[in-house]
Amino acid sequence: MKSIALALLLSLFLSPALAANNGKPDHATWLKQAARQQLRAGMVQEEVEAILGAASRTRFTKGPGGTTSELEYRSEDRKDWMNVFFLGGKLTNYSVARLGQGNVAQGQSVPQSPAAWAEIEPGMTREEVASLLGEPTAKSYAQGAMGTPETVTAWLYDMTPEGTDPATGIVMLLDGKVLSVTSPLFDAN
Repeated sequence: MKSIALALLLSLFLSPALAANNGKPDHATWLKQAARQQLRAGMVQEEVEAILGAASRTRFTKGPGGTTSELEYRSEDRKDWMNVFFLGGKLTNYSVARLGQGNVAQGQSVPQSPAAWAEIEPGMTREEVASLLGEPTAKSYAQGAMGTPETVTAWLYDMTPEGTDPATGIVMLLDGKVLSVTSPLFDAN
C-alpha cells in the first residue's frame, strides 16, 4: 500500500516534466516556469534532475563554510541559461536568464556610448533606466526563498545582435530599483 501511494505521489509531482519523453525530462524542461515552480529548498541534485533533466554543466566550490555546488542548464543556442545552487548537497536557490526572450528587437540598438551608461545611478527606477538605455536585450530572474515568485533581478544589455558578447552591460535591480550598474566593455579609443 505504501509503495502504491508513493508511486502515485511521484507521478503527480513529476508528470508535467516527464510526460513527453518516456519518463525523462526534455532537455528544455527547465525553460518552463511550471517545471521550475516544482523546485523546493532542501531537494538534492537527483530530485532536481528528475524534474528539470540532466544539467549541461556542473561545478563545486570547497571553502571554510562548506561545499557549494551548482548545476547549469543551457539552451542549444547557449543564450538561455539557468543555474541551480546547492549548499551541503541541498537546493538553496536558482537563477535564470533570457528564457527565450530572443535578441535585440528589430530596430532597437543597445547604447554604445559610455555617457548613457554613466547617467544610470543606484535608486533609479526601471522606467528611468529604460528611458536612458532602452529595453534590455535580456532579463535575469532569481528566486530567493523557495516558493516565492521569480522576480527580475538584472537587466542585461548585449552589445551584439547575436546576444553572445561577453562585454554585456548589467543593471542589477532590487525591488524595482537600481542596486548597481556594470557598463559594457567599451573600446578604449
